[in-house]
Amino acid sequence: MGKIGKVGKASKKKSRLTSELVDLYEKNSTEQVGTYQYSNAIQIEHAVHKLVEAYQRILKLSPNIVQYYETLNSLSDPEKVPPQLISLFTRYPLKLAAEIKTLHDLNKSTLLDDISGYEAKFDASNREPVLGDLELSDLQDLEDDDIGRLDLDLSVAKSSESSECITSKEKSSKWPPEMPEIKDHVIRARVFMHKSLVNDKVYLNESDIIKSNNERLEFLGDSILNTVMTMIIYNKFPSLNEGNLTELRKKLVKNETLREWSELYELPKQLKSNLSPDVDLSTSKTSADIFEAYIGGLMEDDPKTNLVKIRKWLKKLAKPKIEEAMKTSIQLEPTNNLDMNAKRKLYSLIGYAALKLHYHTVQRPTNENPVTIVQCRTGDGTILGVGKARNIKLAGVKAAEDVLRKEDVIEKYAKLRASIPREQSVSKNEQPRTTNKEQGEKDICELSG
Repeated sequence: MGKIGKVGKASKKKSRLTSELVDLYEKNSTEQVGTYQYSNAIQIEHAVHKLVEAYQRILKLSPNIVQYYETLNSLSDPEKVPPQLISLFTRYPLKLAAEIKTLHDLNKSTLLDDISGYEAKFDASNREPVLGDLELSDLQDLEDDDIGRLDLDLSVAKSSESSECITSKEKSSKWPPEMPEIKDHVIRARVFMHKSLVNDKVYLNESDIIKSNNERLEFLGDSILNTVMTMIIYNKFPSLNEGNLTELRKKLVKNETLREWSELYELPKQLKSNLSPDVDLSTSKTSADIFEAYIGGLMEDDPKTNLVKIRKWLKKLAKPKIEEAMKTSIQLEPTNNLDMNAKRKLYSLIGYAALKLHYHTVQRPTNENPVTIVQCRTGDGTILGVGKARNIKLAGVKAAEDVLRKEDVIEKYAKLRASIPREQSVSKNEQPRTTNKEQGEKDICELSG
């Protein structure tokens, strides 16, 4: 077939596609009314602009994947790679950008290039798809899309429910996690020997006494426990500061926690001592000491192999305590799921000069109460949203997120903004005001939080 014949065939396919699209649109038009809300449409438009802008910026700034690897291989040479760049290569964005750049250079990024050039090809009067990968069969499948999506959601829900049940059963059958074994029977025996057993043995010299009780093992175990717990929470919470990490570690290594774990494995029942029968091991420090001594015994038994076993064991054992602490302590609340651009997004949707959108600090953190409360208000004092966090900055972000979740509020104020004459509206870069006093409070709390 000649070139003209191919063009004619393609034209017929386009024409048929257009006809099918119109039929599909007319068939579903009454069902689709209300799918777009004003506030949602604005957010979609904003997101598309950012997507195109980000892609074009990546193409402009990013080296390709070969250059990425060359830089990666030179990280140890400060003359070739500035030290401040090294940490960036431990995260994924630079590599992703390099791969995107490479695909573009090789003419393999069809969809992304279509997206980048979409605006130039867009024609409001033409209902045909612009993206080349969008096929007629895909559009026809949309007719039953809602039913298919519902079936999928149900199957996923059932699958998740089943998975949770299995996980729950596994947890109950594997709890507490298996404790590593001390293979040397002499060391194991010493773990459970209290100093009271040898205190009255005057014929023993100091060296014999030291070797006949668990205090040295307790000392070693205490250090290992602190180190291992430090590494567990240090790796789990990369955004927590030193103060918050210290507070969490205290919860994990305090006597009450160690006593609970010791009793979980029935370690106090194995203790040999001359303690008074009136001593209640369940409320004394002794139970916690046995737990630390056991960890010390593991290290003395086989330091090379058992350190790894100790870390894996304690990581599983501490998991419920860590999760409990995260739920009850605002200082440990993770921030990686916060949208740090929430204030900007909110202002771009509803902000204008007369609204006087601002953030008011209702409660500042103290030693007694570390919770900060910030309200998102309008100029007339109307409270749109409230945020609680460990400092003013995060509480303000949460207040903005709180407002963004309220579709009725966004819709109301977005319409008000749209009705304001252009000259009375805000400039593009204007942001909600913060009083000098609030700014000072914010700076202080951010330093302390």
